[in-house]
Amino acid sequence: MAGNSKWIEGEAVDFIKTEIRKSKRMFPYIDDDDKTPSWDGNIFLYSDSSGEKSNLLGKIPIQVKGHKVTSFPHGKMKYRAEVADLRNYYNDKGILYFVVCLRELEEGGFERQGYYACLPIVKLKELLDKGKNQTTTTIELFPMPDKTKELESSLFAFYDDLGKQVGVRYAKKLPSIHDLADEYSGQQFEFTAMVEKKKNPWNQITSSYRYLYVKTANGLLPFKEGPCKLAFMTDRIASIKIGEHVYYETTKVKHQSGKTSIIIGDSMEIFLDEEGCIGKIQINMTQSFRHRLVDLEFILDAYRAKYFFFNETKIDFVLPNDVIKEKEKNEHLEVLRKIKNLFDYLHIRQDFLLNKLKAKDWDLLELLHSCLLYHKPYITRKKMDIVCQAKIQDICILLLATEIQKKIGKHSYILNDFFEETAVFACETNNGDSYPASVFVAMTAERYSTCSNINWERQIPSYKKMIRDNPETFNLANIDVLRILKAYDKTKNKELISRAEDLQSWLMKEKNCNLPYDLMAINKYQIIKRSREFTEKEQLEIRDIINQTEDESFRFACYLLLGEKIAAKYHYAKVDEQTKVDMKNWPIMRFAKDLNLEI
Repeated sequence: MAGNSKWIEGEAVDFIKTEIRKSKRMFPYIDDDDKTPSWDGNIFLYSDSSGEKSNLLGKIPIQVKGHKVTSFPHGKMKYRAEVADLRNYYNDKGILYFVVCLRELEEGGFERQGYYACLPIVKLKELLDKGKNQTTTTIELFPMPDKTKELESSLFAFYDDLGKQVGVRYAKKLPSIHDLADEYSGQQFEFTAMVEKKKNPWNQITSSYRYLYVKTANGLLPFKEGPCKLAFMTDRIASIKIGEHVYYETTKVKHQSGKTSIIIGDSMEIFLDEEGCIGKIQINMTQSFRHRLVDLEFILDAYRAKYFFFNETKIDFVLPNDVIKEKEKNEHLEVLRKIKNLFDYLHIRQDFLLNKLKAKDWDLLELLHSCLLYHKPYITRKKMDIVCQAKIQDICILLLATEIQKKIGKHSYILNDFFEETAVFACETNNGDSYPASVFVAMTAERYSTCSNINWERQIPSYKKMIRDNPETFNLANIDVLRILKAYDKTKNKELISRAEDLQSWLMKEKNCNLPYDLMAINKYQIIKRSREFTEKEQLEIRDIINQTEDESFRFACYLLLGEKIAAKYHYAKVDEQTKVDMKNWPIMRFAKDLNLEI
């Protein structure tokens, strides 16, 4: 009889019963000659090892298949399951699918090895979609763990998944991990894990694949990507220092793939063993320019000192030079310091990725360092505009080019930071009169959107300096506010809205300002509206402007701010045609997009 299908199925069932009975919290109820369609029985789970029915948690439906092989699959195995069975499991709540492989031995008898697949509703849905219009489809099974506790942990987690995934059948769409950064920001997540006492819980949680659930308006739903290995990163306040020099004040603790590590900076990871003792130290330099600069200084200093302190604990840091490559890293550090000096001079706070720099970018950085910090002339065959820009990745640097020598086919320039103190600008009025002006009058909404070297600390002082000699000072500053707002609307850069607020606040407080109060108040409130809802007091102040002003464009603007669309359209119709044309470029018109105004 050995080898016929009934015998093979019986051997498979006996094997599964034996394996499950090794656990004191699980008990198999499987008929030897089961005639039930699709199912072979259940595994009952208990909250403790007593086996009493008062401690019964529930049951997992199972299917057991025997499969004769000449050699056992290495790792995972594939098996053709009937689509009709899978549909029955889907309409129930899921299935624990076992396949027991039997390999005949030369000396007689059979060797057995078990494989299993936890198939909750979300996985069954995927299999049914794949097996549409077919009688069978392929499922993937994993080797049964040698350790009973591992199998127990896996099946208890699966039992929890069975209960949580009932709502999947009624969901039109499952959430995706790719949406985590946006749609599911700030929401609650759930997962299930069994943790053994006296063992690192984080290592146990992160060592296995498990479903992650998100709370949605339609209830608890799993992510459509299926089971994943979870990783956790937590910030920890810690002083990392050598002598009195503190390099970092926080570190990160990472739990991933059953391992715990401490990340110092962005480039060094210290792995801990089960007892929390230091094991391997791994260095992988970050591509972030700013973070690598700090990390490289720390790593080289720690290498030379042969230690560093983690709070009050001294950590030995003895690594061979072929790992550190001190000379090479020291040369690289000097290059990074040169770039930092250049960026500090230009008031650039942005970062960039070192591995994305091209040869021309390195050449440009060297050129700017030479021309700006050491005032060496820039010689080129092309004529340059007075206001020009240099670009490195997303960093745009605004420069002034002053020609100092011109020869046939060759131009020599002195390059300066556009926002340098010595830069002198002038503006011309409609009457043709010329007056000294702030460098910021040359800024446009586009330049505010892209420029990386804006020296904001100069903005208000430069306008203050103009007041005595330029009668258009406050009008120019007001135009500057509007340009910054247009740039903010394009980029959503929060620094821009903050700088617009600072400049507007100065205009409203400046005692010599000759701008209409209503104009300044409207600008103040359109800045606020971009950041938050109005308070009741602010709404009343806007209504005061409506009641006091004779300017229809101001009334229109106020109703726009209040969100009263019909009133806004009514007063817009009263605005003269030329003003309507001018209004097209006003930043406040962003609040009129859905009014369908005719100009």
